[in-house]
Amino acid sequence: MNCYFHAVFLKNMKKFFWLFITALIVLSAFYSCKKEDTAEPPIPKNELPGTPIPENARYFFKSSVFHVSSINAYGQSTEYKIGDAFAFFKNDSDVKISAGELTINGLPLSLEQGNYVYKKLGNFPEGVPFTGNTATWTASGDTAGVPPFSINDNSPFPAKPVILDKKINTQENFLLAARDTIIADSTIFIIAGPKGSLKKVKGPNSRSCLFSKDELKTIGTGRSLGLIQISAYNTVSDTLTFPGILTFFQKQTTASKYVDLE
Repeated sequence: MNCYFHAVFLKNMKKFFWLFITALIVLSAFYSCKKEDTAEPPIPKNELPGTPIPENARYFFKSSVFHVSSINAYGQSTEYKIGDAFAFFKNDSDVKISAGELTINGLPLSLEQGNYVYKKLGNFPEGVPFTGNTATWTASGDTAGVPPFSINDNSPFPAKPVILDKKINTQENFLLAARDTIIADSTIFIIAGPKGSLKKVKGPNSRSCLFSKDELKTIGTGRSLGLIQISAYNTVSDTLTFPGILTFFQKQTTASKYVDLE
């Protein structure tokens, strides 16, 4: 009798053990799926759009103004302005050379792999301060490269594009348009989402660009996960500032805004 109950007890224990293991596997799979489902979707990175550089440029100076608009959890909109700068110098052999210490509007640029780039300083979180259209470039010069100089680039910045859109229906064609007229050589239009981004460049004075629903369905959806950018730029060639050296001055103005993708 005792042997019988002992055998039944062992049988039930084995059955309970396998049920316990099965439950653990199911729970593990459930929480694994739940973790994937609740993972935060990637937010498009808000960066200054790149612009083309003339291939024959010996000296190149670029000044940029970046207007960023965002909406917080309470629906309040905030906008801030960031100034940026970029430059390089090449010799007759098309090799990038040093201009010594280079500044724009009094702020220093860093020389990295032949290019001068602006690094934000703690006291200037807004970046390079531009008053009107003036960009003052000053170089200490380099005996083996560019001689010292101080020049003012007063070519115009394009006016700030104004974006009114707050959401995009990715199931329909969408016309991305600035509210006002844009006077510029070219305009870059960007729509980005958690799964990808779309970029188109339009010619002189373009203020709108059409994105098809087939294109939009590739970028994903989500609340405040869409990024719109309209970036206008002008490029001016110059052979007088540095005699015999083809120089280009570029001014870029960008408006950027996060929106809902539906």
